[in-house]
Amino acid sequence: MSLVVVGLNYNTASLSLREKAHVAPEEIPGILHEICKEKAITEAAVLSTCNRTEVYISAATDRYGVDAAVSFFVGRCGAEYEQDSFYVHRNEAAVQWLLTVASSLDSQVLGETQILSQVKQAYQAAVDAGTCKEMLTKLFKSALHTGKRVRSETQISCQSVSVSTVAADVAAKHVGQKDANVLIVGSGEMARLAALALCDKGQYHLTVCGRTIAHARVLADECGG
Repeated sequence: MSLVVVGLNYNTASLSLREKAHVAPEEIPGILHEICKEKAITEAAVLSTCNRTEVYISAATDRYGVDAAVSFFVGRCGAEYEQDSFYVHRNEAAVQWLLTVASSLDSQVLGETQILSQVKQAYQAAVDAGTCKEMLTKLFKSALHTGKRVRSETQISCQSVSVSTVAADVAAKHVGQKDANVLIVGSGEMARLAALALCDKGQYHLTVCGRTIAHARVLADECGG
């Protein structure tokens, strides 16, 4: 059996292409079942965050695995699919890649803390879908163990950094620490983390703008905006 990972991230693909490729949690079970319909594919998992979407596949040969992953991305991205925006890792290189990702060494903000929980969620989704068996179980458990060791035995995440907290740091330095009017665009988890980080840094007048008034109001209430 062969192990492959095919994906794209903030280093290789434009924002619009990453948005096309992004997979919402509720979509993952159906996608995994579709990928595993091919007889040559025995296991599959999808890791999709705001900065990356990756498909991990165990297959009879690496060619079968790569073809299945590429077929998924072509269908997902349509006319925007660009082969040069994707990377492919096989076997030992695929293992090394997920260890690197789980350790936040490939994150946009080095040492950010969210990726480890996102890797865990990707693993659990594959387990729940029945598409994670012996090979991917060993892979993801090893990655989660390595990610935890990196965080406990090094100083990589000593400041609990994320894209959101870095954005809050930059904003606070730019506008000072009180009486500034701040607009939070969006009401999802990244916006929430940025808003709460700003609340910890100073006294701001926060306004939340979201796609729905209900979601925006929830975040505004939480951060006093």
